[in-house]
Amino acid sequence: MRRRDFIASLSAFAALTPVARASQQTFKLGQQERSGEIPLDYTDARFNDNIASNALRVPAGGVVNDRSITRTDGTASIVTRNGATIRNCRVNSRECVRVGGGGSFLIDSCYLEALGVESDHADVIQAYSPGSRGTLKVSNTAIVTHDVAANAGLFIADNWTGTIELENVAFIGGGVNYGLRIHPDTGGDNILRLRNVYFIPPFRYAPYLLGDVGGHKNFIEYWEGVRLGRILEGKLVAGQVLPRPF
Repeated sequence: MRRRDFIASLSAFAALTPVARASQQTFKLGQQERSGEIPLDYTDARFNDNIASNALRVPAGGVVNDRSITRTDGTASIVTRNGATIRNCRVNSRECVRVGGGGSFLIDSCYLEALGVESDHADVIQAYSPGSRGTLKVSNTAIVTHDVAANAGLFIADNWTGTIELENVAFIGGGVNYGLRIHPDTGGDNILRLRNVYFIPPFRYAPYLLGDVGGHKNFIEYWEGVRLGRILEGKLVAGQVLPRPF
């Protein structure tokens, strides 16, 4: 992104308009789930019937539904291996989801919040499995970060590569370095697909960092409705569109 475009996007943050026209969705706290709604708070009513759970290790191709987790137990609250589906879960811990192995991963209709301690690397979602390649889709989900022992809301690096698709996702900054940070590596290029993605400041450096590594690149397949935002009286409010960076 050109520097002047990025500065213009940030300066326009104060002039926000309701998000309904942009995404044809309504986002509210404390209401039952509707298709495409992002839960903006741990107490969202859709999670009322969730089962309290300890940290989980999900087998290859496993499914996790309707869980409430506040424990990390070393690595992350949910650790996956070779494909997994995580749906309608809420997590508030030191690190939420660790994507391991290859295959297809889906995180849908979740509220994920990480608050680090001391020397943590408190990414909300991190892909770590050197040499693996896969597909990660995150939809209808809030990724909530803080400025303590944290790097990014969603961190793709360390030679995990593949296709990263985000649709109806809110990155809530809290002063973290970046909401979204994606780097290809020796495993190859990444394919990025973003639609209706909201970055809610503050971020220490920028809403996102998409950096090439070792001659490999991030290729943007689509970039639609990517914008700044804020939460006002329990509603997600959309701001200035962020231009496609390359």
